[in-house]
Amino acid sequence: MTQFDGAVSRNAGLTSGREVLAYALAQTIKIALADAVSFGGLLSPLYQWLAHTMAGHGQLGIALIVVTTAINALWTILGFAIFLVLRGLCGGTPAIFGGSGHEEAVTTRGAEIGAFALAYAIMVALLTTVNAVFLSQVYVSLYRSGEKLAAFGLGLTMSILSAAIVYAIFIAFRRAFLQTGR
Repeated sequence: MTQFDGAVSRNAGLTSGREVLAYALAQTIKIALADAVSFGGLLSPLYQWLAHTMAGHGQLGIALIVVTTAINALWTILGFAIFLVLRGLCGGTPAIFGGSGHEEAVTTRGAEIGAFALAYAIMVALLTTVNAVFLSQVYVSLYRSGEKLAAFGLGLTMSILSAAIVYAIFIAFRRAFLQTGR
């Protein structure tokens, strides 16, 4: 899967250790920022306004889903942009994007963006189902029993697991999309 031979470009394989490192760092930054914003209460005014505005219209649930999805999409776009920059800084840009000897390039193609968007969409669908069927009750139970730290830990674990799964799906789709585009 990865190639670090001197005879072959270090980024000629499916992915590289440098690219994985860039993705892990980008996801760490994204998760830390998202948690800081969320737990810092920076989004509370938005949600309070939404609750006040939608009160009596019977559409609060739908509005919450739309707003939360939009916020998550923005976090995902930010995370992907950070990944691309860090990938270049770490010298992990695959040769197919930057060319051999240009591993520091901060570049991408539509196929790669599409692969990431599709991987993310699959994860959102999966997490939505898991949350609706199972995790929402676990979170409620943890909060009611005063285990807020455990709920945070579960959320963090799900974020890390989701990021890892998205990366695996992304790499598989990227390979398929780039092979199809030849």
